[in-house]
This record gives sequence, C-alpha cells and structure tokens, in this order.
Amino acid sequence: EIRKDGYWYILKNEGNQIWYNYCTFFYDNGTIFGGISIEDSNLSQKENEFQNGTFYESEKDCKYCWGRFIINGSTIKFERWYPGEGPLRAYVRKGQIINDTTFHISEIYRFQNGEKTEVSPTDETYHFKPLTPKPDSTNQFAK
Repeated sequence: EIRKDGYWYILKNEGNQIWYNYCTFFYDNGTIFGGISIEDSNLSQKENEFQNGTFYESEKDCKYCWGRFIINGSTIKFERWYPGEGPLRAYVRKGQIINDTTFHISEIYRFQNGEKTEVSPTDETYHFKPLTPKPDSTNQFAK
C-alpha cells in the first residue's frame, strides 16, 4: 500500500528552478486528483490552497484533474485524462511500489478496445509528502 495522507510528486530540476511535477492526491476510494506542477517558490502557497479548499473549488470541474488508480501487489496503475492538441486522451501510468512513500512509473500507454496502444517507457519516481487536510475526493467524474 501507499500512503494517502498527503500528496505525491515527481521532483524535477529545470535550470535554476525546482518543480514539484504531477502533484497528485490518492484516495482510499481509488480516485486520484491533481496532476499539477508547482514551482518550488510557490509550494507553500499551493499547499495552503490544498488545505483551505481553494484548489479543490477551482479545479473540481476540471475533467483532466481526476482519475482512478489500482494497486495489485506491488504494481500500481493510474489512469487519467491528459490535455493536448485535440480532445483529451486517457493514458495509464504503470509501475512498481518501492515502499509506502515511493513508487516508480516505468510505462505509459493508452488502453483502447481491450489492447495497449501508444506504449512508451518512462522513468518517473514519485515521492510522498504528508499534508492534512487534503482536498475532497468527491467529483462528478468518479461516480
């Protein structure tokens, strides 16, 4: 199992800036919420927005902020919509849980008509940061 009493992120260093990429909340009901990037200098402000409900209120109707996850043994998979050119497209990220505060995603793909398509390798290590309270998981997309 992974921890769910905070958020998950990929730490990226771009030039002189540190980014917390794909900041995502995982919930006991199998829902994920977020997927945003936060510049290090704005992290405490964004965490305040997570805690006081401002972030949830501004993003709760954003279809690509929501998704689902499944854990099977040490394998984790999560699927959400991703913006791009044209309509939103759903992609699955799949990897291995290292411990309750770290997992590694090694594959991204689409699942269409019962088959994996657009398979590509990736190297994304997610880390956990405790934060309470976190945004609500209630939304119109995961019902």
